[in-house]
Order: sequence, then structure tokens, then C-alpha cells
Amino acid sequence: MKIVICLKGKTMREIRFRAWHKDCKVMEYDPLIKNGKYFEIIGNDIWGTSDDYILMQYTGIKDANGKEIYEGDIVKETKVYDYSDDIDVNIYQIIWNENITGFTAEGKNGSNTIHQNNMGVCEVIGNIYENSNLLESENDNGE
Repeated sequence: MKIVICLKGKTMREIRFRAWHKDCKVMEYDPLIKNGKYFEIIGNDIWGTSDDYILMQYTGIKDANGKEIYEGDIVKETKVYDYSDDIDVNIYQIIWNENITGFTAEGKNGSNTIHQNNMGVCEVIGNIYENSNLLESENDNGE
């Protein structure tokens, strides 16, 4: 399902979803939502109720490689400093934050509201359902 929000003829952002099937362990993009509770995953003939899936929304932002960033994604931020040979690498999970009604990047070094300016230097390296080990290694040994 894809919805585009426009204001005065100008596109604000796309509203898109992906769905994680809890039992099949499959990520499906652009599921068709019927009746608000039943899902038809286009192209794979998998049906289920909202209890079978976890829906994640597209943030409307792309990473440094042009890949769409969704809620539940794990992103890597690499900072290279001009004044030294130091490189900082941070790993963040993208979450919906109800307190600010927006998406944030949460990591061991805190959280940041996300927008194209700061996510444009990040790279999607996985998601919390298929690659949760990426967050564990970040928390265990800081790499």
C-alpha cells in the first residue's frame, strides 16, 4: 500500500509499509491492507490477521545509498573527522517515538530525531527482525 500526501500540489512524503510475518519469518514490502485487520501480501499469497504481522512504516527518508529507511531498520553512522584520523561508528535502531510523534534513531550513545540531513550519512545495515545480532554486538563490545 502506498499513499502520497500532498499539500497545495506539493508532495510531502510517501506513506508506505512493510510487514514482518512472525511465523514465516519473512519481510514483505507494500502489503495490501484490507478491512484494517486482514492483510494480503501481494505476490506471495500469504494471508493473515494483524496478529500474524508486525507493520512498520517508511520514514520518508533514504540512506546514503538511496535505500528507503523503515521503522525497525538498523543503521550505521560513520563519522570521519577532518582534524584527525579518528573515525566514530554508531549503530542505531529506527523507532516511532510517540512522545514527539516522529521517528528517532536510538543507540547506546543516545537518540536523535531523524531527517534527511542526518540520515543521508547513514547506511541501512539490517533490521531488528532479521539482523538483531547487529544491535547485540553494538551493546556488548561497542563495535
